[in-house]
Amino acid sequence: MCIDKYKDEVYLAIEAIKKSSAMVKVLSKRYSVEWKISKSLELEKVTNVDFEINKLIAKIISENFSSDKIIGEEYSIEPKVTNSKRFWLIDPIDGTKSFIKNLRYYSIIVSFIVEERPEFGIIFDVLNNEIFLAQKGKGILILKQGNFQKYKYPIHYSKKLLWNPFSSHSFKHNRLKNYIIKEIGLKGILEIESLGLRAINMVKGKGTVFLSMPNTAKIWDTAAAYVMVSELGGKYTDFRGNDLEYSCENVLHNYGAVATINHDHDHVIEIIKRNFYDWGN
Repeated sequence: MCIDKYKDEVYLAIEAIKKSSAMVKVLSKRYSVEWKISKSLELEKVTNVDFEINKLIAKIISENFSSDKIIGEEYSIEPKVTNSKRFWLIDPIDGTKSFIKNLRYYSIIVSFIVEERPEFGIIFDVLNNEIFLAQKGKGILILKQGNFQKYKYPIHYSKKLLWNPFSSHSFKHNRLKNYIIKEIGLKGILEIESLGLRAINMVKGKGTVFLSMPNTAKIWDTAAAYVMVSELGGKYTDFRGNDLEYSCENVLHNYGAVATINHDHDHVIEIIKRNFYDWGN
């Protein structure tokens, strides 16, 4: 399958992810864990693997596109002369809690933004050794035997909520989860921490809804998933029903994020507004 638009950027990102994959295999045998203050001012765990993978990918991109700004979860590069219309996003270990627990349900994500809209996103599913590329207007591709092939979309979707098992167990969160399941007729829950893997599982037909609470997901978490869900024919918005924003100035999705396929997205938004009116207005 031929990649024409942003071809150099796509193949460079693939090269960076492949090199980071080899590094993960080595570092995962002797990783360390520490605490950090997140962008949302919460205390969360991070590993040396997150830092090293982030630095490796950022270095590869910077050496080839020196004027591009690079925003990573753990490491960023701000060039002296910046192309203000484009920047990169890196999530080195999407699903850190799963990685620490040795569950292997995590992904490596690289996304490319032009004029504050995601142009493409690449998600590496570590457990299944699969690399997915979603490119705006071009569909979803999977890398097989060194070549990209058009991914065959599922005919049937399992009506499940793709849910982060490590999310808050507060009354509000559990109430929203239960209301969504009941009111749109979902048949159960598939627990996955990584947003990248939740998007891949939606592409595989294993779920039809996933969401992130306000002030939890960052733009590097969602950008690749946004392109993937959009190309699949679904919708990915904030809790107000507005398009997700991708700006260097604010990396947090302050109003949450919800993705749906084969559902009335507006109905899901109304359910959220009824349960979280302060976030829905």
